[in-house]
Amino acid sequence: MSNFPDSIAAYKPIQIKLSEIFCFLSPNIIISDPFLLGHFKINSDGEIEVNDSQRIFLNAFIIAIAKAKISKLIFVCDKNKFKDMYKDKAEMMVAFSDFFSQFQQFGLSELYVYISTSFHNRHLMRAPEDGMEDSLKDIFRLSTSINGLVNSGEIEIEKITGINSIKVYSNILSKIEYKEKNII
Repeated sequence: MSNFPDSIAAYKPIQIKLSEIFCFLSPNIIISDPFLLGHFKINSDGEIEVNDSQRIFLNAFIIAIAKAKISKLIFVCDKNKFKDMYKDKAEMMVAFSDFFSQFQQFGLSELYVYISTSFHNRHLMRAPEDGMEDSLKDIFRLSTSINGLVNSGEIEIEKITGINSIKVYSNILSKIEYKEKNII
């Protein structure tokens, strides 16, 4: 028997931790996750329906964007997983732009999605601006995809340091095949 009144309350500690990480990584954040946030389903009324895992991410992001100035969000996803979720880039662009355009009023001005070669690991990191030195210090590894938080029932978040941060940083940036247009 759970001590929490509902499943979302059970994941509040994850929301808080993700929110703290987003604030720490602001203003420009890269989310490298093969599954992105999963598929955004659009109902018959044209509204986007989110699952519990997406809701956890969004709650964390809303808290972070209210606390810290997040101006750019960059997603890197696996092209094979992408093909399983969306029939084409146009469908994904509509879902993402509709979904994230609501954050413009809070200062999110740029949203990018990069489609990459196949990869497995999931990372959150500060996007480089003037150089990679700051970005190398600010990389976190997630043990499960954001979309799978509820299904897996567990997540580990680990800060990457030392030589491993250089490997992760290089790996993420080398996976980018082509750059999508800014979709907000």
